[in-house]
Amino acid sequence: DTRTHENENKDKNDKDKKGERDHKKGEWKDKSASTSASVITKASARVTDMADMMASMSATIGQKITGSNLSVDAKADANANLSDYNSDVADAKAKAVAAAVVAAKVDAGNSTTTNASFVAEARADLSAAWDFLKSAKDELKNILSSLWGSK
Repeated sequence: DTRTHENENKDKNDKDKKGERDHKKGEWKDKSASTSASVITKASARVTDMADMMASMSATIGQKITGSNLSVDAKADANANLSDYNSDVADAKAKAVAAAVVAAKVDAGNSTTTNASFVAEARADLSAAWDFLKSAKDELKNILSSLWGSK
């Protein structure tokens, strides 16, 4: 009879410990999701700042192309690259803003699955924003190399 009582207490203690672990695991997932959302929001702000800076250079680059000694075809290519550059910069900014909007939906009141899907969507948008910025940078390199080669 004593042995049964000891086993019951052991089972009860094991259940209490499991419940405590599950509770801590839930808290960890909530903190993890909000931390991920915070990181995404900060990265989104950096992408937005870079896109704004790159967009501010567009008019000057256009003037440099117009005033350059490039041939008509080379100017047309440079202007096409500039158009692609502007489009990529705008797309990067739009994706960065979208990432921040989705990351803002992460909330401790949501289910873990819901928060995880928000974080995954925000990460995908942020990744696309970085890809657009990289593409814009490559376009800018092409423009500058054609301008420098014309002198």
